[in-house]
Amino acid sequence: MDITTSIEDGTARIALAGSLNTNTASELEQALEPLFGTISRLVFDFTELEYISSAGLRVLMMAYKQVGEIEVSGASDEVREVFDITGFSDLFSIR
Repeated sequence: MDITTSIEDGTARIALAGSLNTNTASELEQALEPLFGTISRLVFDFTELEYISSAGLRVLMMAYKQVGEIEVSGASDEVREVFDITGFSDLFSIR
């Protein structure tokens, strides 16, 4: 999985490419940890995210608890369906 991060005006923008699963969730967690306490908003670009597992959802929930405001853009129909089934679409702003 590739992770690209940029920060501007308290918002971290994180683009993910590949699969967010058991093998890669720790990479995202490590990328997010230094941001907590320094940002007020997270925007994930899932345009190139092919798959998300429950391990990936766990990291997103941890981020939500730390930051509170999360936006997801570019999610595929498959990823959106996972968000709908799990109720994550109620927590995050999905665009």
